[in-house]
This record gives sequence, C-alpha cells and structure tokens, in this order.
Amino acid sequence: MILWDSNCDHPCTRLRDWDDFVRQVARGLRSGKGFRIGYTPEDASPEEFEKFALLAWSMLDGKRPTYAIVEELADVSRHAGTAPGIVKKLMNQGRKYGLRFHGCTQRPEEIYKTFYTQVGITYYGRQKTVAQCQKFSKEIDIPFREIKALPDLCFYIDDGRTVTRKQLKYKKAAKINSR
Repeated sequence: MILWDSNCDHPCTRLRDWDDFVRQVARGLRSGKGFRIGYTPEDASPEEFEKFALLAWSMLDGKRPTYAIVEELADVSRHAGTAPGIVKKLMNQGRKYGLRFHGCTQRPEEIYKTFYTQVGITYYGRQKTVAQCQKFSKEIDIPFREIKALPDLCFYIDDGRTVTRKQLKYKKAAKINSR
C-alpha cells in the first residue's frame, strides 16, 4: 500500500523525500510482502501528485491488488474537469491491473471528475453547502433535504446498483482508571 498523506493522517512508514519514498516502495515490492509506505510531500501540488500517480501505475501488474490511499484530493486537482495524463490513465485503467484506489476529500466540487466517475463505491456524508447537496441529490437520486439533514456519523453508500443509508454507532469506551 502506498499513501499520499500530506497531513500525516495515517500510520505508516512515512517519507518526505521523493527519492527515499521510491526506494522504499521498490524495496517493499522486492520483498514480496505487504507494506504501508506514505509520502508526505513538502509541496502537495498537482505536479508532485502526477509523480505519485506514475509510481502507482508502475506498480500495477494485475497479479495482486495494489492499494493507493490519497488524502485531500482537492489539493492535487488543478480544476474540476478531466484529470491529465497519467492521473487519468491510472483512474481509467488501474482497476483492471489490480488498483484499489481510496481517495478522500472534503471538497468534492474541486476534484477532477475522473476521480469520482471511475469509482466502484462512493460514500456521501453530510454536506455544508446547498450546491453540494443539490449535486449529490442528482447523482444518487436522494432528495436534497435528506442529504442536507444527515445526522452525525450517517452517510449514503452508492455501489453503482443501489444506494443505502448507514448510521455508524459507537459504544462508549470503558473508563480507564489511572493511578
């Protein structure tokens, strides 16, 4: 698994230098074992992300799943249209070669449409703006007001065939006595 994690959100072997990241990924691939290596760039730019996408593409062999988690998709998108070059190729063709892509954003209106038109499963949580609610209402055929009124920890899952609503429930953590 490789991660684009500009805010250090995920536990992993974290590297800030691109060349070190590439070396660690190559070492992980040669080992034949699973790995979890994150890249935390100094400059989380679309240009830097295109290097990450090229590396992800080079890892795909179709023999095993290759996971790529990308945080803050809006930070690496230049506009809301079609993704450029290697990013488009990765999103449009990666699944047939084993790519399992997990992209996260809080600003879906700012990401390349290629990210969300090529996904197998989409999760829609509560939205802040009327425009976002209207957009998702049209996409998943759920009334605008239902999306706007989603409570905490509630979301819709669209798997391409059906849309279901889920409510997460957490048990209260046991109190720990400290001495």
